[in-house]
Amino acid sequence: MLLAMVIFIGFVDALPLNTAPSRFNLREPAVHDELQRVADGLTALGRPTSVEEVEERIFVDARRYLTARSFFLKPFKGLRRFTGTGQAWGFFGYPETYPYWIVVEGKVDGGEWEMLYVPRSEHDLLRSKLRYRRLQFMFVDVPRRRKPGRIVGRLANRIAPEVFGARPDIVSVRVYIHREHTPRPGQESNRKPKKRWVQVRHRDR
Repeated sequence: MLLAMVIFIGFVDALPLNTAPSRFNLREPAVHDELQRVADGLTALGRPTSVEEVEERIFVDARRYLTARSFFLKPFKGLRRFTGTGQAWGFFGYPETYPYWIVVEGKVDGGEWEMLYVPRSEHDLLRSKLRYRRLQFMFVDVPRRRKPGRIVGRLANRIAPEVFGARPDIVSVRVYIHREHTPRPGQESNRKPKKRWVQVRHRDR
């Protein structure tokens, strides 16, 4: 009996999704595209369904599932902490087809904006620092923060002096988060790229 209980608790604890999806997350473009495919699949099977209905079902059912999961695990919270047997984990539920990445541009006095850094391109000024994985993770999560512009601003404050040091001809630096739709192979995106949280810094004169 005790062994069966331990196996059951381990099974429930190992189930994915330990936080409920928010409306904000469900309406992310990449998630919306996945929900649209689900709705289209159900419609093709003879059950007409809108993407809004799929979103509502996931939103409601996920919370019901988490309520039941918490109910079963709550009495064993202390035991799980003591034994270190918690099995919290996650997985990628959908491909990120609207990725974010950082872009750095510079401008000489009287000139136009010039690309200085774009990931995986020939524009590689400060590449050794900007490609660092911890920095990458920081700005990938920027859109989900409460004040993303402030975070990008701090990033610009750090990047601009290094650009000015590496390029004495540059008088202004522009840092922003670029977002662009990645279409499926053989398809073309009909959505324009976006510049988010643009920050400009000028050289002290």
